Amino acid sequence: MASTPNLVAFVENELKDADLDNLTAKDIRLRAEAHFGVPLESQKDVIKRVIQEYVAKLDEEPAAEEPEPAKKGSGLQKEMLLSEGLAALLGIESGKCARTMVTKKIWAYIKERNLQDPSDGRKILMDEPMQALFNRKTCTMFSINKLLSKHLYVDDASQVMVYGENIKEEPEEEYEEEEAEYEEEEEDRKPAKSKSKKNGAKKRKRESSGGGSSGIHAPLEISPALQQLVGAAELPRTEITSRLWAYIREHDLQNPDDKRQILWDALAREVFCVDSCTMFRMAKLVTAHVRSVGSDVPFGDPEALAAELAEADAQPKPKKKRKSPAKKGKKGSAGGGGGPTFELSDELYQVCGEAQLTRPATVKAIWDYIKGNDLQNPNDRREIICDEKLHAVFGQPTVTMFSMNKFLGPHLTRA
Repeated sequence: MASTPNLVAFVENELKDADLDNLTAKDIRLRAEAHFGVPLESQKDVIKRVIQEYVAKLDEEPAAEEPEPAKKGSGLQKEMLLSEGLAALLGIESGKCARTMVTKKIWAYIKERNLQDPSDGRKILMDEPMQALFNRKTCTMFSINKLLSKHLYVDDASQVMVYGENIKEEPEEEYEEEEAEYEEEEEDRKPAKSKSKKNGAKKRKRESSGGGSSGIHAPLEISPALQQLVGAAELPRTEITSRLWAYIREHDLQNPDDKRQILWDALAREVFCVDSCTMFRMAKLVTAHVRSVGSDVPFGDPEALAAELAEADAQPKPKKKRKSPAKKGKKGSAGGGGGPTFELSDELYQVCGEAQLTRPATVKAIWDYIKGNDLQNPNDRREIICDEKLHAVFGQPTVTMFSMNKFLGPHLTRA
């Protein structure tokens, strides 16, 4: 019988000697199905959660020395592109990171700021930067992965999300339904709840006991100019960001019409050499004022950096264009639903039959195609069995009704 405790024990045992560079959650699930002799499609999220917790535990072990940058991997360690907002939140200057590392960093961010609900550790009470990025005030430890997926892309930098585009159109019910399923599952496992809390307390105690800091927690030397705003000579990058936000809120520097824009006061203008910037651009401006502790490399030139960024902003961004069939509707009028109109990729055009559609109309057209071709799994209506055309869009044989939307970004170009 593949009970949840037995499944968790099996997955943990499989991970001990596994090659995380090439292993995927699907590989683990297939091994578990072969071991228990039953289908485990409904337990995919349990398997993913165990894998994420295992990887997070590995990150807690102090390293003897700073490891060399990992080569571009595959499986769980495949390097992905981050949206500008997520990269700024986690302090990842390169904009590239494996999904497992993104999960570890977001949890380090959450725990460092004590954002878990004291009455329910599974619930995350987002701070202001997270709210601005995800357009939500709260989420659970399960739905945070779906929110992150909107900001992670593979290979093509042109598909990295522009802040605020499309996220607001995702239905709130999508997350609520998934979280409700987990609530039911947790009700069935209440005896294990007290043990889980004890383990969590031990884990927090280990974390508070100290140890060497590395990565985003490594302290950086701060320029005298920036010290005027953050009040310290050495801080981790995450703490620099946190103190800058404290300064911004204390002096009420956010644009009331657009909270993402910061209108600097006289002191900050002297530090960053700009009158205003977005919350994401702020992270780039900070780079001119920090360096590794003990480094002989001089601090950057904030004025030159500001000019360079302004010049980059002035450059027109190329748009992907393709020839559309002669027959097409007026911009914004195709299909139902409002919002901007997008040009569809050739693959998506084969499914929807239209060259231009709004995003809601695109989703509706896909569902019309799915229902018209009877592609829902009769045993689980939430699962879509892709035919040749849908496989060309989603790149895999099956998708769920919840994950379907995250594959549409690469196939939509603003008209």
